[in-house]
Amino acid sequence: MAICLALSLSSNVFAANKSAFYVNNAYFKGDGKYDVVVHDSNRDTLRLYLNGKNPVKAKVNKQGWATFQKVKLTGQSKLSFTKKISWFKYTPVDYTRYISVDGKQVKLSDIGAKHSYDDFYAWFTSEQGEVDITYNNLPHLYSGSSYQIITATCEDMDNSFGSTWTACMQEGYKDYLKPSTFVGDNWMGDYGTMVGDMNYVGLKNDQYKKAMQEAQTIYGRLAITN
Repeated sequence: MAICLALSLSSNVFAANKSAFYVNNAYFKGDGKYDVVVHDSNRDTLRLYLNGKNPVKAKVNKQGWATFQKVKLTGQSKLSFTKKISWFKYTPVDYTRYISVDGKQVKLSDIGAKHSYDDFYAWFTSEQGEVDITYNNLPHLYSGSSYQIITATCEDMDNSFGSTWTACMQEGYKDYLKPSTFVGDNWMGDYGTMVGDMNYVGLKNDQYKKAMQEAQTIYGRLAITN
């Protein structure tokens, strides 16, 4: 179940029928940051976690609202919460949602990606050792990242980029990307370009910041869900 989060609305778009705690809205603040507003029937001190990391704290006011300010939301991520029960102790709130960001639009779902973008990128760029491929009709020992190994292996199998290539690519990414990623216009268009370009994004340089955000957004569309 996925619900679109209308950023321009102040209405209670995420009110849960049977829960006193829910995400109400998220307001775009620029530079990929959002103010995330939640409702809680108790005047708790809350923490919001993005993929289980980087907690942001907010207090519930008299009207039952808490605002987590300028939370960095990109791609597809898990939102979870804890509440303060003593001076140094917090306990989990029984409420987890998955968000996906596409431009300024945010969607909320109770189903998330099997792997986060960070996990995918770490696997995608990790060195995988050496494989034997054929180059110019001669055996060649090739080493590189997961992305480079999969691409080289599939090219070795089918230089015409036909059905064998498609099947090989699907098999290589089966734990991360939907099989439809590698079919027809999807593969030859933006999605296929993203898979290749992701080998070059995620670096710390400012010039890669926009490319990384775009890759995270597209991964949110392509990722296999739980």
